[in-house]
Amino acid sequence: MTPHERKTFADQLADSLRSAIGNGQFAPGSKLPGERKLSTYYGVCRATVVAALEKLEQENLIKKIPARGNFVQNSTIPPRILVIWAGEEFGKANNLENTFSFFEFYNGILREAAACNAEISTTCIPGTIPEKDLKRRIEKMASFDSIIFPNIELARLWQPFCGRKTLVTRASFIEPPSGGNDGGLSILSADYTLAFDGFSDRLRRAGWREFTVLTPVGGDWFKEREKAICSAAGRIGIEAVAVRCSPGDFAGMLPDMKGKFIFLNSTDAVNMFYHACMLTGLLPGKDIALATMCSGETLSSLIPPPSYIRIPHYEIGRKAFRIAWKRTAPRFVAVPVEFVETSTCLTNNRRKGK
Repeated sequence: MTPHERKTFADQLADSLRSAIGNGQFAPGSKLPGERKLSTYYGVCRATVVAALEKLEQENLIKKIPARGNFVQNSTIPPRILVIWAGEEFGKANNLENTFSFFEFYNGILREAAACNAEISTTCIPGTIPEKDLKRRIEKMASFDSIIFPNIELARLWQPFCGRKTLVTRASFIEPPSGGNDGGLSILSADYTLAFDGFSDRLRRAGWREFTVLTPVGGDWFKEREKAICSAAGRIGIEAVAVRCSPGDFAGMLPDMKGKFIFLNSTDAVNMFYHACMLTGLLPGKDIALATMCSGETLSSLIPPPSYIRIPHYEIGRKAFRIAWKRTAPRFVAVPVEFVETSTCLTNNRRKGK
């Protein structure tokens, strides 16, 4: 053996530990002795021990878990899962519906984590964080096996981990992405196309021949959803009339909507819609048939409650955890959506189609 072929002390120690793992001295899932103990036992410096352990980790023979130690790789070693929220306060969003939807999503994660006796870590990253502080945060995230993002807009945070971690996010797509995933990221979304088809079919079976899609002015997402709803209605022979109106103008346009079915294309505006009805003396469910889309929690204080397309944030959270826990390959998952019909939604309106 030439001098160039001689193994370093770290290589020799890695060979020794590899043999000990192979012959069962360290069973799968067991914890290796600490770095100081290994250093004393083998008579090498601690830097050599660290280098040898890094080699074994690169070979996926062991796994280093911060604050716990080095474990022999085994499917029974639970992954460390992190949920990242972009903001100053965990779960706090710019509107009530987004806050409700996040906590439904997070509760779905916690439900599955409890069933697996798993721990979930969380962190907040403000949007105005300096770049050097962001890099420091990202370095700390590297100790986690799986990272869950509540929304796909956190792209700058997940990109450094593509190919090295199990990454999961929820998103809103009318049409699913053609590639199935986005750069190593598992994406979960409600199946909106199925929801709009089911909603339109329910209206047709109830005798309606047209309805109004009331959309707030502005916002590409609202326009995209408006187009999808109208297309779904057209496929089964119902006319969907698109009307765009600022929530501040609801009271002025509502008298012309009496006796019609309205799909309110904005959960954020539903409370303003009810207020406008009160100002004009109209009652949703009696004078105007109303439906919207949301998680459901937003409507809990409205009397009478409107019908709604329920976005299954809770179920999306459960599926997100399963992907993170099992560390499955990146994929796109469309979660079924249901139309929740209240008792007054379709039955008390006089202007049904003939």
